[in-house]
Amino acid sequence: MSDSTLRRDLGSLSGYATIVGILVGAGIFRVTGEAGAVAGSSVPFAYLLFAPIVLATALAYSVFSSTPLGNRPGGAYLHISRTFGNYYIGFVAMWMKLVAFVGAISFMSTSFGEYMNFFIPGQDPRFWAVIVLLVFYGINIFGIKYYGRVQIGMLIVLMISIVLLVVPGLAAVDLSYYDRGIATVQVEGIDSADVSTHLWDKYRIFVVPIKHPEFEGCRITPHVYTTIEEIDRFTDAMTDIVKNGVSKS
Repeated sequence: MSDSTLRRDLGSLSGYATIVGILVGAGIFRVTGEAGAVAGSSVPFAYLLFAPIVLATALAYSVFSSTPLGNRPGGAYLHISRTFGNYYIGFVAMWMKLVAFVGAISFMSTSFGEYMNFFIPGQDPRFWAVIVLLVFYGINIFGIKYYGRVQIGMLIVLMISIVLLVVPGLAAVDLSYYDRGIATVQVEGIDSADVSTHLWDKYRIFVVPIKHPEFEGCRITPHVYTTIEEIDRFTDAMTDIVKNGVSKS
C-alpha cells in the first residue's frame, strides 16, 4: 500500500507570483489613496516605516523556499509546524491566516466593486464583489494549476500598473512639501500669549507665542506627519478667534 501525497501543481514562477501577491497585493491602489487623504505627504514615510515588517515576511518565505521543505507541498503550514516542531502552532497559525484572508478578500472585493462603479455607475459595489469572489472561487475549483496561471497574469498586470502609475508620478513630486513649514500668525488686537493659551485650553493645539521688537504672533510648525484634519482644525480655531475673540482665565 503506497503512501498518498499531495500533488505539486504550482511551479516556481507561480509560487513566486503568489508570494509577491501576498507581500505587495492590489490593496496598495486602495489603501494609498485613503492614507493620502489622512496623512498627506507623509504616506511615503509610512511605507518606509512598515518596510521592515514586509521584509521580515519576505525573508521567512525566502528561507523556507531555500530549504528542503520548500520542495515539498504543504506551504506555510509545513514550514511553521516543522520549524517549531509543533503541529498545534502550525494549526493555529494557519487558522489565523485564514481569518486574515477573510477580511482581506472582503476588503479587496468591495474595492473592486467601487472601481467598477467608475465604469458602470449606479451599481452596488457588493454586487461586483460577489461576482469577483465567485470567479476566483471557480478558478480554484477547476484546479490549483489554473490558479497559478491566473496569479502569474495578475502579477504581470500588477507590475505594469505600478510602473504606469509610479514612474510618471515621480516627475510630479514636489520636494518642497517635505520641508518643515514655519509660519507666524497674529490676530490684531489680541495678545499672542492669550491666543496660545486659548488654543491649548479649548482645542489642545500647541503653538508658541513670539514677541519681537519687529513682529509678534504665534509660531506654527506643521510637519509631514501633520494630518489634513489637524490643519483644518487649526484653521477653524483661528477663524473662531478672529470672529469671537478669546476667553481669558
